Amino acid sequence: MKKSILAVVVLLLAVATLPIVGNSYMKQTIDEGLQKLKSQGLHTKIDTSTSSYLNSSRHFEFLLKDSKNFVKYFNKYSGKQMLTYVNTMLDGVMVGADVTYSNLPFAKALEIEVYPLSLSSKMKNALQESDEKFAEYIQKFLQSKGILYHVDYNLLNSDFKGYIKDIDEKHKLKGGAEVALFLHKATFRGNGPLIAPNSLKTKLKELHLDAKKTISLELKNFSSLSNFESENAYVSSTNIEDIQISLKGMKQGLNASIKKFRASASSKEGGDIINLNSKTSLESLNIDSNILQVKLKKFNFDVAFNNLDKKLIENLQLLSEKSDFLSEKLYQQKWQNLLMNLFSRGLEVNVADFSVKDIFTKSRGDLKGFDMKGKVIVKEDPLLKSKIKISPLLAISDVDVLTNIRISKKIMDNLIREYGKFTPLMKYAKEDGDDLLFNMKFIDSKAILNGKTFYQK
Repeated sequence: MKKSILAVVVLLLAVATLPIVGNSYMKQTIDEGLQKLKSQGLHTKIDTSTSSYLNSSRHFEFLLKDSKNFVKYFNKYSGKQMLTYVNTMLDGVMVGADVTYSNLPFAKALEIEVYPLSLSSKMKNALQESDEKFAEYIQKFLQSKGILYHVDYNLLNSDFKGYIKDIDEKHKLKGGAEVALFLHKATFRGNGPLIAPNSLKTKLKELHLDAKKTISLELKNFSSLSNFESENAYVSSTNIEDIQISLKGMKQGLNASIKKFRASASSKEGGDIINLNSKTSLESLNIDSNILQVKLKKFNFDVAFNNLDKKLIENLQLLSEKSDFLSEKLYQQKWQNLLMNLFSRGLEVNVADFSVKDIFTKSRGDLKGFDMKGKVIVKEDPLLKSKIKISPLLAISDVDVLTNIRISKKIMDNLIREYGKFTPLMKYAKEDGDDLLFNMKFIDSKAILNGKTFYQK
């Protein structure tokens, strides 16, 4: 009986001390993350904590002291290169963060809120010189957590979800122009490390940026989905129901609208080979300015790059990461050299669909549309680079092309009118109602167009 009571007491003590142990574990986990951030250029200015028996929270304020190192770290995991001038924009930025967690390990998700507290000194000085009141407004907006990123992170399975705080702000600039920013229902969810997730799904109901004398941008119903198996194996897609752009303050001015924008990209690796695919489509595109009025309906572009050398693709990615540390001339030389090596190994470009159903211009009227399908094969040739150096014509035998083109007679008439070089094609064309058909084969330096020899080396 006494042993049973003792066992119960020990169990109760273990349960009672669990939050204390859990708090220690969570603190250590957060501290390890902080140490990594510190090594990447973030300096902790404030670190305060509050704790109860079951829950704890910590408040941080960071100063970005080494933006170059931080951007390099971000680029390494994001797979997308930040522009060089972003370094200047970030240097000296203050960022706040609040972390709330349960002292019972894995009992509930870790809650994180991140928000910028001030701009960099260079940006603040630039704003103050141009519009002091606007600079004060921006500072107050940031101090009030006007831009806030909230995420709930499950340490047990690495699932996360979150949102960006809604924004609805307007301000009059010194010259009287009004600027406005509206952000509504930006959410996300995914799995894996936050800086480099294995999967990520985002949604945005509406974004509207309006500077009444310069630019207006509006997005509605944005969504994206990405899944990453590795750096060279991924699938991603982006959908936007409506895009409106208006540029003002220009002599011509510009209004553009895009309906149902769809884009996707994928990469698959097999052994030493990588295959890339990209698809883009638009339901409609309208451009209206004083010098150009164009309407497109049902644009599609579906292209695949196959049999790419994996090692050379990785070298191209590494070169992009080092672009900030190389002169422009040296960067271009290295880039061109790697591309030549890539083509020398051989590859295929397959265009499954390149088409526009209808093109309308104010000056030309309804031109109808076109569609093209084709394949370009670059044969493996270790001498390709030296051939091109001597004369690009020597490399023609290394390229085979197969294409099928359907193009409206109206588009061809306009091409001939603008560019006379298209005229010789007409004697090879096949008619099909209001369209012209072209089937071209360029193999072993010989071009055959609709069954007739068009060119032979």
